[in-house]
Amino acid sequence: MRRFVLIFGIVLFMGLFLVSAQPLNAEKQDSSKMTDQQLVDPSLKERIKYLGLIIPEDVKKRFEELDKQPPPMLLNTEDVFDWREMGGVTPVKDQGQCGSCWDFAATGAFESAVLINTDIEMDLSEQQVLSCNTGGSSCNGGWMEDAYDIFMNNGAVYESCMPYEADDDVPCTQEECDPVAWMTGYVDVPNNINSIKNALLVGPVSTTFMVYNDFYWNCYWHEDTGDINHAVVIVGWDDNMCGGLGAWIVKNSWGTNWGDEGYFYMPYGSCGIGRYTQRPVFDQVNYLTFSYPNGLPDFVNPNGGTSVRVEVSGLAGVPEPGTGMFHYNSGSGWQDISMQVVSPNIYDALFPNLDCGIDVIYYFSAETNQGVIDTDPIDAPLSSFSAFSANPLTTVFEDNFNTNLGWTVENSPGLTDGAWERGIPAGGGDRGDPPSDYDGSGYCYVTDNADGNSDVDGGYTYLISPTIDLRDNDAMVRYALWYTNYAGNDPNNDLFKVYVSNDNGGTWINVDTFGPETFPGWTQHHFVVSNYVVPTDQVKVRFEVSDLNDGSIVEAGIDAVSVITYECEPTSNGTIAGTVTDINGPITGVVVLADDGSGNTGLDITVENGTYSIDVPPSTYDVSFSHNNYRDTTITNVVVTEGETTIVDVVMEELPVDIPTLNEWGMIIMALLLLTIGTIAIIRRGGIVEIGESK
Repeated sequence: MRRFVLIFGIVLFMGLFLVSAQPLNAEKQDSSKMTDQQLVDPSLKERIKYLGLIIPEDVKKRFEELDKQPPPMLLNTEDVFDWREMGGVTPVKDQGQCGSCWDFAATGAFESAVLINTDIEMDLSEQQVLSCNTGGSSCNGGWMEDAYDIFMNNGAVYESCMPYEADDDVPCTQEECDPVAWMTGYVDVPNNINSIKNALLVGPVSTTFMVYNDFYWNCYWHEDTGDINHAVVIVGWDDNMCGGLGAWIVKNSWGTNWGDEGYFYMPYGSCGIGRYTQRPVFDQVNYLTFSYPNGLPDFVNPNGGTSVRVEVSGLAGVPEPGTGMFHYNSGSGWQDISMQVVSPNIYDALFPNLDCGIDVIYYFSAETNQGVIDTDPIDAPLSSFSAFSANPLTTVFEDNFNTNLGWTVENSPGLTDGAWERGIPAGGGDRGDPPSDYDGSGYCYVTDNADGNSDVDGGYTYLISPTIDLRDNDAMVRYALWYTNYAGNDPNNDLFKVYVSNDNGGTWINVDTFGPETFPGWTQHHFVVSNYVVPTDQVKVRFEVSDLNDGSIVEAGIDAVSVITYECEPTSNGTIAGTVTDINGPITGVVVLADDGSGNTGLDITVENGTYSIDVPPSTYDVSFSHNNYRDTTITNVVVTEGETTIVDVVMEELPVDIPTLNEWGMIIMALLLLTIGTIAIIRRGGIVEIGESK
């Protein structure tokens, strides 16, 4: 006992000595009075060359108003709160010889948001932000919102896809990478201790402070008298540190050999830390990626059977084989069917029998081995792919813009910049413009094909097609579009419009409108001429882009335009129809495929009452029935006659549930016995301790 008292007395004495040696809040010690023994960073002079924080004037004004708010009630009164101890922080990185602290602070805070919300540690690409941001942030300095805008509009990509090179001249190649994580926005946090602590309860936050010439990592104090010049991530607090002053626990971007393995501890209020604090708001991650080696169809056979090969692979998760689903909507609501398994995580999606002359929208989904469902597009069914149900005839017009086929450009009188130009994209993609064309030919139409500030300003610019003769057939017009307006002083406040005319441009009918919210990247679209005008020999298409409001950055591109005629003429088909049941009644979602072996196929999927109907040319067919929960069934030699219906009803056999064999039961019982014996042994050895008792 006396030994314990002696040790306790020594510890208490040392604690009192340290507290008396450290100035209290009312007597904060200025850095000019520190000694050489207080861990001044010998590499600081070199690091100061690469401090790179630039705070926009509108941000300063925004926070000036925000900081007038009184401190809120503190939601957590613990003395210590540290996301490192709770698994909410990703590894420290090194920004190198580039003023990209703003990039690392934003990316580090967002990596933590992803980790906390998904339990997935991601190494996201700072080079993506450095090369692709549209706000002008660079190695010469920048602001966190330029990174956050990318995470909201593009999605963050892995470091492995765009490795960090500490160079803002590296081309933006984010379109070649799969986005893995998304933000919905960010929250400005007032500069007071309670507000920052409350924000930290959700996750680490990006913040700023002033690096002085004698800055060091452990409890450095300096009055807030200089200009903010460095961005970092606050990951927690400790009210007992720095002699009781309390300190923020801060993640830096100077590598793990600096400070406390890359971290430092700064007293509350020192060097202006806490000013311009922001918390990223997590949205979602892409667990899986979907690819289509044979592409996606523009047209699908009205008789069914059009096949899409779908390959599913892991991104932030591992795909579970056999979970691929095909979802389609032809106007009567979403239908969900299992895709046919080709091999593990490779599927064929088959379109069913559809009315001719209609659009069908669709998307794909699969599950991870943890049961998480991911879709493509990622926000399906809000977004989806589309195809047209018809028999294509002739491509009457096709343009990859490698040559001039007669397009014209017209501009409104107020337009000052950004008129349509044909060429190889020259802007590099750093201001929301397309870094390359869509179809790989090299050329496309873009708005003012020049690097730098060359977006649409002050009015309209129109791109108008040559005249197209559609007097004999209806047609689908297909085009690839690039359109962004998410940057500048007035983002997401302009529209891109598509028109069609059947009188050589005398009158125009609006077909599509895009915006006001936009995302970079090429997207493919189509429309059917007869849905808007009567097809004539004087059809024209017009693409309109404008900047009509307060100075947003508007960039657009058009590529791969084609006009394809089609027909929906009645065919001399017959019909195979029937009902699929089991011993309990109708079965929904059975894939029914008719194939005569000579190229004639038709497909349908049973609906809620178990019925199906397939129109096919007269022939003799094998009709197969498949469902994940039933044995496959095939009916052969089904004869189809023109104008008649052949009834094929089928009763399917449900697959049996696997029951363990006698030997397997023996192994299960033995394992349970061993587990029980082991548990009893552990309990006997360790005892059972009730809460509030000691052993």
